[in-house]
Amino acid sequence: MRIIFLVLLASLATLWWCRRPIARGDGVLISSEPTQILISGETSVTTRDGFTIRPLAGYIIEGRVLHTKHYLSDAVHNLAPYDVGLGWGKMSDTSILRQLSLSQSNRFLFWGWENQSPLPTREIETHASNNHLIAANSNIAHQIAWLREGELIRLEGSLIVATAKDGHKWTSSLRRDDTGNGACEIMWVSKLTKL
Repeated sequence: MRIIFLVLLASLATLWWCRRPIARGDGVLISSEPTQILISGETSVTTRDGFTIRPLAGYIIEGRVLHTKHYLSDAVHNLAPYDVGLGWGKMSDTSILRQLSLSQSNRFLFWGWENQSPLPTREIETHASNNHLIAANSNIAHQIAWLREGELIRLEGSLIVATAKDGHKWTSSLRRDDTGNGACEIMWVSKLTKL
């Protein structure tokens, strides 16, 4: 019994070590803005997990991983099991982030502060995004599953609309300045690079 307990304890310690946040010094780490190119005309369609996926725009984003959340039981968890909160500009700066509390729930990224916001709210809204990620293949799915807070990454792919068999549509935002329901990016990730 003691051996089993020690093996379990060692496994948990290893898992924590592999998933621990990455410490970063102060200063803006990602200065570039996301790039989007709208797709016009007929586009190729992909089928995955009962959804038909159609690209709306080519999309590239570089950001600091602010938070990740694994979903196991909502309507789209098989299609997009992970949400990744990303920040760029001042939202990639440790001196700003240490003054904010960040969390994810119900497919939203939330932030708050104790006394006073370190940035105007609008700057936070336009320099952080919650991304529902759909991996193009199993290798990218594995990379997404093991992302750690503090990592600097580049995602390349498409912003998409996913249509369920019953006709319900899950549509990506095509703006970086919107908030609330429908403001998240739903991204087909064809390439993930650690910076």
